[in-house]
Amino acid sequence: MRLHEEHERCVLYLDAATRRPLVATTERQLLERHISAIIDK
Repeated sequence: MRLHEEHERCVLYLDAATRRPLVATTERQLLERHISAIIDK
């Protein structure tokens, strides 16, 4: 639910040209913090 809300906020506030790179960077940063725990499971 929360991720969907944030996605909708991005759609409303960010230009399409900048949205994709920003979302990709954000996802990468969030995953890098937890990748070890994800792989270990």
